[in-house]
Amino acid sequence: MTFHVIQVQREEALYLIDTGMAGGISALRRTLRQRHWDHLPIRGIVLTHGHYDHTRNVAELVRETGAWVAAPRLDKLHCEGRHPYHSWSQICGWLEAGGRRLLGFHSFPVDFWIDEGDTIPIGSGWTAVHLPGHTGGHMGYHHTRRKLLFSGDLFASFGAFSHLPPRILNSDPERFATVSILPRAWIWRGHFPTTAGPPPLLTT
Repeated sequence: MTFHVIQVQREEALYLIDTGMAGGISALRRTLRQRHWDHLPIRGIVLTHGHYDHTRNVAELVRETGAWVAAPRLDKLHCEGRHPYHSWSQICGWLEAGGRRLLGFHSFPVDFWIDEGDTIPIGSGWTAVHLPGHTGGHMGYHHTRRKLLFSGDLFASFGAFSHLPPRILNSDPERFATVSILPRAWIWRGHFPTTAGPPPLLTT
């Protein structure tokens, strides 16, 4: 479903990493009811990158909840829906444009721009890790103590690992991430192995 929910117990609040595609909000509501978290406020939304399938529901969730939004600074044009795609990545741009026309898209305010090494205000202990390739600003969020990495679409990045997904999946296919923390972290991914089912939940 390309988003995750984090509950911060001492704040009695929820935070989202990415917001998914069409149908994501109903899946979120259903999952929160099942977990008995539906009474908790959603205080913030943190984006791993600006692709449409991760940002489609941001505007509606901000209207409903008043949540702040944080996004990678280098993906500003993606978040505004005006990133200039080139070469093979133009196919990714066509797919995004088609999604916007068919499923709708509304621009949204970004309250905080994220850079490499920034602390992410979701409880404590989260640090931004730059994972370029899928987009120029693609970020992961690493919790050192818990040894967790929310990696967005890192596994779609061209050349990042031994497999070679098509360049059309990536906005910046000539770059890829080399991250020393990967062998020491549990990796929570966006699209792989599945995009179906309820969003993953984490209590911290």
